[in-house]
Amino acid sequence: ILGDWVAKNIVKVFIPQLVGVPFAPKDGQIYFHKLGVNQLKSAFQEVEDKGLKDRIISWSGSFYPRKVRGSATALSNHSWGSAFDINAPENWLGREPARIGQKGCLLELVPIFNKYGFYWGGHYAKRKDGMHFELAKLM
Repeated sequence: ILGDWVAKNIVKVFIPQLVGVPFAPKDGQIYFHKLGVNQLKSAFQEVEDKGLKDRIISWSGSFYPRKVRGSATALSNHSWGSAFDINAPENWLGREPARIGQKGCLLELVPIFNKYGFYWGGHYAKRKDGMHFELAKLM
């Protein structure tokens, strides 16, 4: 992510489903890797089409250059613009993600994001990250 890497790879994307979501940009414009834009937009559109948009109760960011929490060397997928976090307070890193019926539960959204090539951090074996979705497969 040195030099002109960001300028060549990170783009501003309008995600209308994020307008009005607490902590999301007011204009719905987020930064993401250019190769994942169509998948990201399609996933959020399907969330809305299936009447599940109300499951997104807060936004916790996407592109942000930083290391993996707890690591001195490994860059987070957020650094590459290929990850985003939603409903963080209810799905903290290292805790069991919110279950069906609990505030902030994302389980109904997981199959949708999986369909569009995103992996859910709630499926991590060692350290759950239920707020986290990362682009795992380009389509």
